Formats: sequence, C-alpha cells, structure tokens
Amino acid sequence: MLALFRSIVYAALFISLVLVFIPEQILIATGIMPPAQIGTAQAVGLVLVTLGAALALWCIGTFALVGKGTPAPFDPPRKLVAAGPYRWIRNPMYLGSGTALGGAALFYQSAALVAFAAGFFIVTHLFVVFYEEPTLERRPALDADVALLIRGGRIVTATDDHNADIYCEAETITRIERAIDPRGLAPGTEVIDAGGKYVFPGFIDPHVHIYLPFMGTFAADDYESASKAALAGGTTTLIEMICPGPGDEPLAAFELWKSNGGAVRGGGAGAVPGDRGRGRRLVQGVPRIQGRAQSF
Repeated sequence: MLALFRSIVYAALFISLVLVFIPEQILIATGIMPPAQIGTAQAVGLVLVTLGAALALWCIGTFALVGKGTPAPFDPPRKLVAAGPYRWIRNPMYLGSGTALGGAALFYQSAALVAFAAGFFIVTHLFVVFYEEPTLERRPALDADVALLIRGGRIVTATDDHNADIYCEAETITRIERAIDPRGLAPGTEVIDAGGKYVFPGFIDPHVHIYLPFMGTFAADDYESASKAALAGGTTTLIEMICPGPGDEPLAAFELWKSNGGAVRGGGAGAVPGDRGRGRRLVQGVPRIQGRAQSF
C-alpha cells in the first residue's frame, strides 16, 4: 500500500510537470490558443493523448503493485518488473509519455510541442543508456536467486509442440514466449541454453515405497532422504503406496505409514488390500482416509 501511495505521488508530480506544466508554458510562449473547432487532427491527437497517458499510468501502477517501488530513480522497484506492458516493451512508460506529448502537439498543431516531444524521447534514451543501464548492472540483482531463463527448449503441452523460452520469477513460470530478450530481465538472471533438449515440468511418481516393512527388514530411506533423491532426478510429486498386512485395517495401516513420514507428507497415498477379504473394507475406509491425505 505504501508503494502504491509513493507511486501516486510520483505520477502526480511527473504528469503535472512533464505532461501539463511544461507543454502549457510552451503554448503560452508561442502564443498558441486552443483550436476553435475539433477536426480530424484534434480527434487523433486526443486519442493519442488518452492512450499514451493510460500506458504511462499502467506502468506506474505495475511498478507499485509488482515491483514494490516507483519508476523514480531515487525510489526504484524492489522486485523485478516483468509484468503488464513490460512483458512486451522495454521502456513503455517513456513511450506512453512521449505518445501523449505527440498527441498534444497534433491537437494544438504546435511545432514547438513536436520539438519538445522529440527532445523528451532523446533525453529519456540517453538517460537509459548512460544512467539506468549502468546503474542496474552495479545494483544487486532483483530476485536473482530465483530468476531463471531457459532458452530454446522444446516444450510439449497438451495442445502444442514448439521451441520457446521460459522465464521463471519468484519460483513461478511467468512467461513462455518464442524469444525473450535477456537484456530486459533482472541483472544476474541465470540463463540456461536448452537448445536441442526437451523442457519437462516436475515428474510425478505414482508408486513409491519409503516406509516399507518386508520380511523383518525396513527400507533405508526416510521421507527426507527419499524426497531429496526424487527431486535430484526431477520428480517433484510422489505417492506413497501403503501395504497393509493380512490382519491390518486400512485406516490403521494408513496411520502407520503416515507416522513414518510417508502418506500426506509425500503428497498422496495409495493402498492395496492385504488379502481378498480386506478389499471391501479398503473401499469402505477410503472416505475416512481421503480427509487425511492430499490425494488418494
């Protein structure tokens, strides 16, 4: 909420100065008055002003809600901003502001405002090249420990099969695009070249035995060591199989496996009857077990 308040203050100051006060002073100095009637040029100019201002405000809001900061150099975002218009354009706020100035120049038919808009684009470009980019390179990376770009891998989904880039931020896949420009990402983002390789999500192993009593012996693993081994092999979800003995009730067997770090903590549980006579009781016990495991 504080970031949003700071962004509102910054937006008010920026818009008041760059998009209102300075253009107004230019019009006064050049003696240009508002047009007597609205023609085609004025209508197009109003559309450009509206679209440009909306884009600039969208950027400022995105900086506040996603980046937890403002576009101001003295109060930059705390987190990487790769959402909203920043998904497609590197500096959309400058583009929006310049577009609004160009629209105002068209509305007033003012060559002086055209020059001001051109100067705005030149100044912001030089600001990006000589201040913003060097400053970002020197700053600690934003979310660099969880920012990851996987480039050129083959992605197979239920509906598509194509090569694309995958960008992950804050442990979440936020972008899948044909080509993502790494220059627009956080400094320190890890880049992996997956060209010629498949990119898989985490695998699901539906049948594992972590706690496994068998002929007087037990499996050497516990849940911690088994889950680490699974993760090392790319498996992120596993389902522990429960094997009740001939005299075991299904719910009691479930509780036994659970107490040894299997079901529930492993993400799910499955069970097989100890003998044919237990099959009916297993089915009857499923509703009671389902409320105690993430899946069954």
